[in-house]
Amino acid sequence: MKILIASGTYPPELGGMATFVKNFADRALAQGHAVKLIAYGQADSLTRDPFWTMIISRNTLLAVRYLRYFLAAFSEARKCDFIFAQDLVSSGIPAFLASVFSAKKLVLRLGGDFLWEKMVQKGRIAGLNAYYDLPKSLIEKVYLFFYRLVLRRAKKIIFNSVLQADLYHRHFNLPESKTAVIYNPVGRQTIVQAQKRYFRLVFAGRFIKVKNIPLILSALKSVPSIPELLLVGDGPEKNSLPGLIEREKLQGRVKILQSMQGNEFAKLIAESWAVVIPSFTELSPNLALECIGLHVPVLLTSFNGLPQDVRKALLEFNPFKVSELVERLHFLLNQQNYENYLKTLKTIRLDRGWTEVLGDYQAVFSNL
Repeated sequence: MKILIASGTYPPELGGMATFVKNFADRALAQGHAVKLIAYGQADSLTRDPFWTMIISRNTLLAVRYLRYFLAAFSEARKCDFIFAQDLVSSGIPAFLASVFSAKKLVLRLGGDFLWEKMVQKGRIAGLNAYYDLPKSLIEKVYLFFYRLVLRRAKKIIFNSVLQADLYHRHFNLPESKTAVIYNPVGRQTIVQAQKRYFRLVFAGRFIKVKNIPLILSALKSVPSIPELLLVGDGPEKNSLPGLIEREKLQGRVKILQSMQGNEFAKLIAESWAVVIPSFTELSPNLALECIGLHVPVLLTSFNGLPQDVRKALLEFNPFKVSELVERLHFLLNQQNYENYLKTLKTIRLDRGWTEVLGDYQAVFSNL
């Protein structure tokens, strides 16, 4: 197969989409497929090793970068079997246009919702499902118009969670035959072994409003026996965090650390008492799966897209109720409860690797 991947981001930038497309492209290439990739980045670049990769600078006007992305995608799509886009807007709209003008099939992989995240960042606080039931402004209706255009054009739409698939079936009237659910690869961490476990709580991720960081601070204030919280990451809300920490009188108990990757990050998690993921909705909480693989207790938002057999073993809480997170923290502070939870985590099977995932994608691509 000749695949043109259209992505909104690519390493060294962080995030689930960047990580996925790099791993997918590397493994597809290793299996003999021809791969080309277009993504946004901090500066223009074009490389051909190990596969053709064009980076479009996002430091230009929106219309300019979308036009440049479309022209690159259109040019390369004519040489490929289909376009594999990773979202509905930043890569989805240019990929949609390239698909129309090149007459090439469009496949979508969706693991997030651009419009919902954008509206939450603007202060419209709601979980993903609840958001779609709210009245929409004119600008939201314009975005949803483009959503429908791209979804209608797609030959196949692949979700990485049943939660988002069910939501889109309801709100966009997608036929079952047009969609598939392929979960992200997961596997037990064997690289990192914790030599010591520090009594600290950890949040790791982008500092954006969807991640609901203020809830952790409010809960921590009510649980003084937890001595330290680490906030690991970066993002537009970073500058507001010191003020929030001061307001909750948590100076000295909360540290802000830069984003980490690889073994450094895994070591930090493996040596921590617990991890908290309080997002308003977390469609594909890869960090929770990492915690399971590292045998680290995780407290997870109840609005998540994990398979039900994994969810039933985890400690979840309502991300709109501080009291529920406080209750879960007090539960874990009991040593017997903590040890029992560790035993439960060790029973969860995480054995779905890239070989299985790539096989699922190939099955979809073969039937376009």
